[in-house]
Amino acid sequence: METISILFSGSAWIYLLLVVVAGAAATFTYARTQPEITRPWKIILATLRTLALALLLITLFEPVLRYIRSEQRAPRLAVLVDVSRSAGMKDLGGDRAASMRAAAATLFRDAGSDADVILFDARSRTIEDPSVDSLQFNGQRTDISAALRSVSNAAMERSYGAVVLVSDGTITAGDNPIYGAERSGLPIYTVGVGDTTQPKDVVAMSLNANAVCYIGQAVPISVELRSTGFAATTATVVLMRGNTEIGRQNVAIRSGSERTSLTFSYTPTQAGMQKITAKVLDLPGEFSTRNNSVIDYITVLEKKRRVVLIAGAPSADVTFVRAALQRNKDLEIVSFVQKQGAEFYEGVPTAAAFMNAEACVLIGFPIASSPASVVDVVATAAQRGCSLMFIPSQATDYGKLGALADVLPFTVAATRTNEMMVSSDVQRSATSDPILKIVGDDDDAKRWNDLPPVYRTETFVRAAPQSTILATSRVNNVPMQEPLIMKRETDRVKSLAVLAYGLYRWKLLGVGPGQARGAVVTDVFSQFIDNSMQWLSVREDAKHVRIKPGRLLYASGELVEFTASVTDASYAPVDGADVSVTIKGNGIEKRIVMAPQANGRYASVVGVLPAGDYTYTGKATAKGQDLGSDNGSFSVSDLSIEYASTTMDIELLRQLAARTGGTFTRADSVEGLISAIRANPRFKATTVTSERETALWSLPWLLAAAIAMFATEWFLRKRRGLV
Repeated sequence: METISILFSGSAWIYLLLVVVAGAAATFTYARTQPEITRPWKIILATLRTLALALLLITLFEPVLRYIRSEQRAPRLAVLVDVSRSAGMKDLGGDRAASMRAAAATLFRDAGSDADVILFDARSRTIEDPSVDSLQFNGQRTDISAALRSVSNAAMERSYGAVVLVSDGTITAGDNPIYGAERSGLPIYTVGVGDTTQPKDVVAMSLNANAVCYIGQAVPISVELRSTGFAATTATVVLMRGNTEIGRQNVAIRSGSERTSLTFSYTPTQAGMQKITAKVLDLPGEFSTRNNSVIDYITVLEKKRRVVLIAGAPSADVTFVRAALQRNKDLEIVSFVQKQGAEFYEGVPTAAAFMNAEACVLIGFPIASSPASVVDVVATAAQRGCSLMFIPSQATDYGKLGALADVLPFTVAATRTNEMMVSSDVQRSATSDPILKIVGDDDDAKRWNDLPPVYRTETFVRAAPQSTILATSRVNNVPMQEPLIMKRETDRVKSLAVLAYGLYRWKLLGVGPGQARGAVVTDVFSQFIDNSMQWLSVREDAKHVRIKPGRLLYASGELVEFTASVTDASYAPVDGADVSVTIKGNGIEKRIVMAPQANGRYASVVGVLPAGDYTYTGKATAKGQDLGSDNGSFSVSDLSIEYASTTMDIELLRQLAARTGGTFTRADSVEGLISAIRANPRFKATTVTSERETALWSLPWLLAAAIAMFATEWFLRKRRGLV
């Protein structure tokens, strides 16, 4: 069905009335002429003037031509097929690759041309001619959430009526897919591949260490293992820095399935980035040894850090944050707490207090009575590279933060002092950030979201350029889109903002009750403060050329990517530079030239590199002038995160189906699944409506037509000798 209509910004009747008035005026004008002309000529001249005036009136009423078309479209299927490594591995149930291909062959045959076949791992791509030969299980990561999101985004255009997801359910990248699946409104039919029986195996799950430490400072490094299927035995875990062993521990493996944690203490003796590996020595009869190692990087610095704390008033937050900072013996804490008026208990902060300071923590500062000169001192220190952490209070005067606008990760849209309670809403993917990383396992997001609520004023903010929102808020368990924790990193300074106060509740109510009962409780508050200081204190030199790999650790078979940013002496982006990188390691030397993007950004894909450790050096030149250089290291591991789980995640697949109105089916039972989906009443034709509007008043030919009519009228008048 098609509908065409014309809409006026004003009243269409008034427009028509004015056109009638214009026509009457033109007719009256030519009722008597000097010299007298014939009636046909009067009609022609009056008509030209009336039409010209009608076209000019269009610009005042701004009419819009609206074209609406509605049509019925038959529903289509989106068949998502997991081609990651875990989907093609062998488990106790047999060869997953063979099961995947057999199930896919049946689905491709039954779906026919009414389906889009989409292969996914970390990325999604649609294949035009689906066949089992196109299924190569070599993806290094599995992001089910991103795959479902791509289908949801295309659902209207492609008229999807249902989704068939063929996977082992193992997620190694992205968010929990259940929430996005529910929002899509599409029924998801899951096809599970793999065995649910736990094999006899030991898996190195995670390695957790401070991202930044100092020479001579003992660094705790915790390693978490998961064992299944073993009788009581002992495993040996070796900790290595590069290729050098720095620790070894024996750990008891009990029968059944369990998680075990152990902690090493490592004291670095030299500065620089260091690769730390924890490896479980092979056990007899182990199902797979490809998941026995886990790798992380730490950065070792040389000097002790100085932190300046400025508070707008004494408060519990000041006490608890200062106590958390003082736990770290490598921090020098200089604090200033404002008392009544513009005075401070320790004296007014000056530039001398920020000498060699790496970070400044603002708690409830500034308030209405805070001296502007102190805010300027903080802003000057930030411009020199001092990182900033901001925690507000109910009395915070956001209007006085103007001097820090170029540093803070937010800008204030509106603020009122009305108070409310909010809880943290942290997604699973966000806990990979070093600031939110607590233990380093899959439960970190739950630890954040289980924290007691804190306070917040009705202050609404926008993310500043180069900012990242790490956590948002929940009010009465309803997710909001307002940021709670934000960070910002520029070439010169880092900043972190927690847009709530009463954080002491995370410590007092989050840890206290459990400790009183004698339970082992994770201290999220203290770990968060430690992580924040570690991240804020890593100050990179103000380089004009920054070149880095996409990740410090790649899995074997992954594409290695590099990015670069180039600025001139005034830190303005430089486009059109020649940026090259030379990669060495594992007997390989490879030089690449990076492609320009925009705003001084460059990128390039190196390709797949063999497992090993690599170093790189890069430089940038423009018009024969050297702009700077950068260097670093990264690793390619022959270990894959895809082998961390050796069983099908049947619970996830069942939940995806149940919560979206689909069903769960095993790979060997897909015969008839497509027919059942098509017979489902929910799988029905949809009405697709397209709308197109044309602003008639802005069309240039209307003005040209009006001018042409006035010109024609004038020409004819002159030809008839009218005055």
